[in-house]
Amino acid sequence: ELPLNFNKVDGNFFCASTGITTLKGSPNIVSGHYDCSQNKLNSLEYAPHYIGDYFYCFNNGLTSLEYFPNHVGGDIMCTYNKLTSLEYAPKKINGKFDCRGNNLTTLVEGPTDIDGIFNCSNNPNLKTTLGFPKSINFSYIINKTQIPLEIQELDWSEFFILINNQEDYKIWNSDLTLNTERFNILLNDIENGIFK
Repeated sequence: ELPLNFNKVDGNFFCASTGITTLKGSPNIVSGHYDCSQNKLNSLEYAPHYIGDYFYCFNNGLTSLEYFPNHVGGDIMCTYNKLTSLEYAPKKINGKFDCRGNNLTTLVEGPTDIDGIFNCSNNPNLKTTLGFPKSINFSYIINKTQIPLEIQELDWSEFFILINNQEDYKIWNSDLTLNTERFNILLNDIENGIFK
């Protein structure tokens, strides 16, 4: 664990690549960046409550985002952990959100509004867009997942029309396979300009 107890750090706090197994001793408030990546963490317990800029916790053994900070002011990178869901992540992300290289099976309960890139690629068990963020201000990356190629190959505007109407059109079967018939009805409506 960290050898000192902090309360507030007016600047950045880096404890990456130190071999720690717990965040005990972390500051409660960090006005700048907080980087605890490339360690042996399996929990975010004792993480700061407030981070003013980016938060990096990649390359650990995290299985959950429980104890996630209440506020992160910038990018969030939780890549290459063992996450199966994005529960406990903030709904609004003030930057990019990168969760590639995990074991995600669902995006439900994850972020809904991302002010940057959303990258959930290299999650080989993810096969549905249910729970996909409703607003992304830059771009998304969903390759190396089981999300059907018909969806991956949609252009930007069609993809978000699809995402925002997937519940109405019920394009996913109960086993999360794509319902091609309903999907094609949605695509036909898009082509005919019904949403414009």
